[in-house]
Amino acid sequence: MTDAPPVLTPEHRAALLAIARRAIRERARGGHDVIPEADDPALQAPGAAFVTITRDGDLRGCIGYVDPIKPLAEAVAHCAASAATADPRFPPVTPEEFPHLRVEVSVLSPLRVIPDPTAIEVGTHGLYISQAGRHGLLLPQVATEFGWDRDTFLRQACLKAGLPGDAWQQGAEIQVFGVDRFTDDLPIEPSGSGGAPRRGPRHGKFPCRGRPFLVASAGFFDAPQSRPTRLSIPGNAFPPLADSGVRRFDCSWGTAEPFESA
Repeated sequence: MTDAPPVLTPEHRAALLAIARRAIRERARGGHDVIPEADDPALQAPGAAFVTITRDGDLRGCIGYVDPIKPLAEAVAHCAASAATADPRFPPVTPEEFPHLRVEVSVLSPLRVIPDPTAIEVGTHGLYISQAGRHGLLLPQVATEFGWDRDTFLRQACLKAGLPGDAWQQGAEIQVFGVDRFTDDLPIEPSGSGGAPRRGPRHGKFPCRGRPFLVASAGFFDAPQSRPTRLSIPGNAFPPLADSGVRRFDCSWGTAEPFESA
């Protein structure tokens, strides 16, 4: 089974980045949430994605889906708006920041169980570890940017889930996934009317500038459970999902806590 994410063309990547920027502008200005009208089947197909916002190379917000429960274009728009205003580690983005902000989109492959931890490829695989109702997720680039080996990567994913560091050796389920990560380094909105010179999207593996992404992803995990859980996302950030069995996570370190729908 492949860990490759959906195949996207340069045009697909450019469209998704434009959707993300528009969604951020609308949400930060108090407008209506963007519902993309994407005609391309690749953007209409269900997709798992997350959006990372940086300011001068430093993380400014990051929210995403890990399971494909929305059309890809809609998922990107939703994640972008939420990364701008609902990441609990940061204050909401303001329009005055737009010229200083850059957006990055990552599209994920489906999660798959990997029974042999030695098959994990550092720098290629992201990790999702779960046990006893706790869950932890780390993206592929985290291990690369911190110089972790396989065992350290596994240990850190366990700790992120609030599990003992050796839980991966004590029956925790290990799932992996791949990522297509791209940006074009354009501002959310240029200062003045001249705008910024247009460049095509970069994609694939490239180092992030400035502070590394400690945890570069958040996710919605669509799996039945008796008590849906969440990691400290404000209750008004997303529509109520508790009754559907969908679990929510933000992109900060921590353990899951009970989520009670309002």
